Amino acid sequence: MLKRWIDSWARNAQKREAEQFHLMLRGANDEVASLALASAIVWAEVLQQRNIDMYSVSEWALYEPLMPVELGKLIRKVQATEPEHAVGLMVWLHTLRGAMDPELRHGAREIWRELQRGAINAVDAACEIARVRHSMELADPTTAPPADFETLR
Repeated sequence: MLKRWIDSWARNAQKREAEQFHLMLRGANDEVASLALASAIVWAEVLQQRNIDMYSVSEWALYEPLMPVELGKLIRKVQATEPEHAVGLMVWLHTLRGAMDPELRHGAREIWRELQRGAINAVDAACEIARVRHSMELADPTTAPPADFETLR
């Protein structure tokens, strides 16, 4: 009984966080959406270098139940020094949660739909962010989940 209550409380908190993040993106202009998507692309590459493939999150998320906690720790660390750069990690956190919990999936899809508004300039911005902040070149900056986020089933 207590476990169900805790699970419900956590799920509702995560839904609220995804809704707030989605509203922030929805209220932003296309340039902000582009920068958020660019940040997500860069973080996907950084995490890939740590053997974490965010583009196939739906394939492995259920086998890594503590990954959202680890991502949350990284987000807090980045927010302490470069809060504007943490937005890409927030995208992946909501994506990961959506892959792990069907009740959170809609929120992840909505976030990706908003990010698609900035897709036109995101690749160039991602390349610049990767070069300036991480001193790296992106392997394939054009890889990003589609707007309908079909990979989350």
